[in-house]
Amino acid sequence: MYGYEPDEIEQRESVVRVDAGRIRRKLADYYGAEGSSTLTRIDLPMGGYVPVFHAIADDSRTRDLIFQSGRARRKTLFLTTALVGACLLSLGVWYFQSDHSQLTAEDTEENRRTVLFDTSPKRLQSANLAEQGRDMIFPAFNPERLRADLLIFESAMQIDETYEGGYAGASQIQGLKSLLTTDKAKSESLLGHSVSLSKKALDLSPTSAWALSARAWAEFASGNYDEARSWSEKAQLLDPLNPHLLEFNALILLYSGEFERVIKETSQMLAQMDGDAGYVFRNARAASYFHMKNYSKSIEDFETAIAKGAPMGPVPVAYMMAGNHYLGREDRAVELVRKYESNWPDNRVDLIFLSLFENPALGEQLAQGMYAAGWNPDQPMNQGDSR
Repeated sequence: MYGYEPDEIEQRESVVRVDAGRIRRKLADYYGAEGSSTLTRIDLPMGGYVPVFHAIADDSRTRDLIFQSGRARRKTLFLTTALVGACLLSLGVWYFQSDHSQLTAEDTEENRRTVLFDTSPKRLQSANLAEQGRDMIFPAFNPERLRADLLIFESAMQIDETYEGGYAGASQIQGLKSLLTTDKAKSESLLGHSVSLSKKALDLSPTSAWALSARAWAEFASGNYDEARSWSEKAQLLDPLNPHLLEFNALILLYSGEFERVIKETSQMLAQMDGDAGYVFRNARAASYFHMKNYSKSIEDFETAIAKGAPMGPVPVAYMMAGNHYLGREDRAVELVRKYESNWPDNRVDLIFLSLFENPALGEQLAQGMYAAGWNPDQPMNQGDSR
């Protein structure tokens, strides 16, 4: 099943171990659902690799038929590769046609960490730190937050300079910073760092989905929308169930004007995830409804995203104030204008969006809705204003 020679098995034990863990979970799922009525059950006890076959009698009494090899442990591991395959075959079509995707993302991460620990604890330390930084990237409209997050990725790079994740995360941060500054010289400098860091990540690991995603974001920040979509699609192909990849992919598609794709792909991901998961792609889906002029659905989605813990900042408030204006809900729009001015008085999100969209008219749609709702960055609304 694995294609290893007997002498290689001890070196490959970690791979067998993580696959055995996956088999145990799938067996438990199967016998708890479709396989609950089967009269022959397979178990793979913890701490070993030899399967145990249970014959379930009609009178519910159980006889255990225990097969043990009696061979040396190395030979047992070698035989296990075939036995595990037999276990999978006994589950038949159910194993491959069941909702295997729900387990894949969790298992992939679990397996990756196990293998990393076996091969390089230092690499695992760097990877863990980079993943912490990855969780902190959004919301991105806070310069202090981005600076702190960049330090995390730089620390990951120092711990293991050969781990691509530190460079990929730092590249994404620098790309975000380049988009959020109005200083052209500073933006170009940050963008140069983003591009070079993404290339370094790819040099270290050409098949890393995170490195590919970082390259996609660097291309997007450079204004190369076609290249950004191409690199992002490659990343998605390698790791389609990674929500962090979808965050950047959804934003690239959003600003490219591919709203139906954003809605489709984010909805598919949300259907497979914990319902309380708060990722920025929730906001991207809500924004897509706005630009499709489904303002009611957009507002509903933003409110749900906020309740689920999606990144909170000036962007959702800007969209909701404009959406409420377009729906004629002026009282609510004015309330949101006040919230925006109170919390982000100096934030010119309107200018940022005018530059982000491949089609500038889409940024104009949002900006004009904000202005019409009563937001005037040059003349903030007074608290006592009754507009």
